[in-house]
Amino acid sequence: MRHHTAAPSVVVLLIASISLAASGENVPPANTNPSGTQTPDRSDEFGTLDMTVTSVFAGALTAEDSSLLVKTNPNGYRYIASAGGGQMLASVSIPSGVVIDYIVLNNCDVAGGNFTLTLRDSTFSDNFTPVGSVTTTSNLCAFNRNVSDINYPFPQNLGHNLELWVSEGPLTPTDGTAGVQSMEVWWHRRVSPAPGSATFNDVPTSDPAFQFIEAFNAAGITAGCSAAPPLFCPDKTVTRRQMAVFFAKALGLHWSQ
Repeated sequence: MRHHTAAPSVVVLLIASISLAASGENVPPANTNPSGTQTPDRSDEFGTLDMTVTSVFAGALTAEDSSLLVKTNPNGYRYIASAGGGQMLASVSIPSGVVIDYIVLNNCDVAGGNFTLTLRDSTFSDNFTPVGSVTTTSNLCAFNRNVSDINYPFPQNLGHNLELWVSEGPLTPTDGTAGVQSMEVWWHRRVSPAPGSATFNDVPTSDPAFQFIEAFNAAGITAGCSAAPPLFCPDKTVTRRQMAVFFAKALGLHWSQ
């Protein structure tokens, strides 16, 4: 299990969660963004240690089937207005190759256990892999997060669709006093696994930097120092000219139009 130190914005999120849970407030606060759009809560786009939070707001949730009536209360909380409970779902988009750490359900419940959030990795063949789940534990308006690190490597977006499923228990009120405001997926980037064979003659699979040099090449940042024979020249000094090329390609730098 990998442990990550939450970035500053995530710390603020946790503090807000603790304060909300401690208040005992059961009246759902207003949703400041009910449109259902996804917003990354961090501006960091690079690095393998910090976690990024992708949020999906209540407006994106739809009923599992047409027999369920889904409504939004005046404060932007989504709920099932049909008796007997049911499920709502929404898609979430994150980059290929990242590792999913946590999922979070932001909701108001009148009794613990009425809501369960499940993240599924679905394919177009209607098969899915359950990634993780979290269930509400109290009658509070709070952020509910899975306790253990999920540590799920998301392979790629091609052929995969990440779905957030919210299940409401049969005793959940249908008058809007309980509902879901938003959901979150916490993830971090990683370096691609090392391939089975070497691209460069001077960087064998036994080289300590093999995985990273191969990722450098596969990302199109460098093609090495020689094409025939294929060489990387791992011990040569990097010039300022080469450094500019590396950083511009790696960061996708551009100038303002």
